[in-house]
Amino acid sequence: GVRALERLARIGVLANLKELHLRENTLTEGAAQEIAKTAQRGGFRGITKLLLYNNNFRVQGVKNIARAIQNGAFENLEELHFYDNSLDGDGLKALYEAVSCVDAFQNLKLLHLRGDGMANDSLKLLADAMANGALAQLERLHLCLVGVDVDGVQAIISAAENHGSLANLAILDIGNNRNAEAATVLGEAVVRGVFPRLHTVYLKTTGIEPRTWFELKQQALQNNIDVM
Repeated sequence: GVRALERLARIGVLANLKELHLRENTLTEGAAQEIAKTAQRGGFRGITKLLLYNNNFRVQGVKNIARAIQNGAFENLEELHFYDNSLDGDGLKALYEAVSCVDAFQNLKLLHLRGDGMANDSLKLLADAMANGALAQLERLHLCLVGVDVDGVQAIISAAENHGSLANLAILDIGNNRNAEAATVLGEAVVRGVFPRLHTVYLKTTGIEPRTWFELKQQALQNNIDVM
């Protein structure tokens, strides 16, 4: 289990490990703490891809992982996939704050978060950090069921439009957030060309009106952007 992984990391067996998949293991809060401790000892410093799927870390477990991220334990990470029912309220806020540290994820190209849909305004924290230089290499951003709202979307647009953030972003996904207004605002920004390298945006299952979605799709296609 996770403790065996910690022992392997301690003796250097995982020094060349590039990908760590811990998914569908129903790992608990205690397991998250062990993962965080191992990471902060340098056990996962070479990891470039981390998948944490369908576990049961609870809020404190998410906070432990977030603290490890904030302390630079995953400095070479290029992909983070984090799907957990604890990604709501305090758990999601802690993760956003950790990811938002300018030095935490200098190489991150893909960030995929999926929670349980509880609304919160912590996305603005992430957007404000992007405006200050965080996640400069990001190419794919997936924010599913994490309470994306209008204020958060407008903050992301502002970071891109006024600060040159997300200059490398190719795919942006806010599906499954059930906020039609946020989806419409984002779609309109995409059509305006706010994200210069974007080629795909996911707005489905956000509650957006079919007619609005179709109109945005037609306009975006003129700029070679696919609205899904």
